[in-house]
Amino acid sequence: MKKTCKACGKTKPGAEFYPHPAMADGTLNFCKSCIKMRAKYYRLANPRVQEYDRHRSKTPKRRAHWRANAVRWRQQNLKDTALTTPPITRCATASCRGVPVKFVAQLSMFISITATIRDRLM
Repeated sequence: MKKTCKACGKTKPGAEFYPHPAMADGTLNFCKSCIKMRAKYYRLANPRVQEYDRHRSKTPKRRAHWRANAVRWRQQNLKDTALTTPPITRCATASCRGVPVKFVAQLSMFISITATIRDRLM
């Protein structure tokens, strides 16, 4: 089923429209992208809505939900990371100033390139 959006005038497939039981064909007359754009601009244009959004994220219910999700995520994804992650070994020479060893090659190449450019400019 194809349908034309009343806002943008483009003909799009039925999956591009939100369902709405009160409409004759069961979908809204505006496509999903137009609905999202209208909602975005409405939120940007109304300071009252912006204030609501700022305070909504700080409610105790949402904070508790975030903490629970963070704990669950850590339990699922950070199992024994202390045992599997090797310690970062740092370079001991004075020229690299404690940079992790895996970056020493890039650092020495960068230093030589900048020295070459400096010599050419002088």
